[in-house]
Amino acid sequence: MNGTKLTPLPVDRQISPYIVDPYGPKDVNSQDLYDSFATAETGSIPNPWIRTYGVPGEPSTAFGPVQITMTKAVDYANRGLISPESKKFLNTVLLPMYNNFKKYGREPNKPGYDKDYDYGGTGKFDVAKYREAYEKLANEMLWRDYQSSNYNLNNTIRKWRGVSDDKRYNTAVQKAFLTRRK
Repeated sequence: MNGTKLTPLPVDRQISPYIVDPYGPKDVNSQDLYDSFATAETGSIPNPWIRTYGVPGEPSTAFGPVQITMTKAVDYANRGLISPESKKFLNTVLLPMYNNFKKYGREPNKPGYDKDYDYGGTGKFDVAKYREAYEKLANEMLWRDYQSSNYNLNNTIRKWRGVSDDKRYNTAVQKAFLTRRK
């Protein structure tokens, strides 16, 4: 997916207290955001189409290149913030997978256990068939976060991640974003 070119928007030149966008305001599209977040989330692993490796004791359904969580996706669907096509993809493809993630995380002795649904597993997600739908959903969600953050990347990172003090993650998103804007 090449990213939907959306209405040109003013972008705050300062994307971090320490990094200033040297290229000034330019049109930003949803694919800029997707690629930047994918770099930070799964850019260092060979297969980005996995359930998070997770932190023991902290359950997570995060999946795919930008690690969309079930809770966040369902919330956006319930509030009408994603397209009907993305809502259908969520309901028919992702929700069944997410429910299996919730069942089989770190419980190899549980009846019906399937390692594909455990942390680091693929969830049996058919990338060839559903890549475009995943990227469309992710682009819509990230763009909503960007809009509701007044087009401020730091605020978008906080909204997406739900954590503001992960310097490694924040820097990875910021650097990838600047690289895309050259």
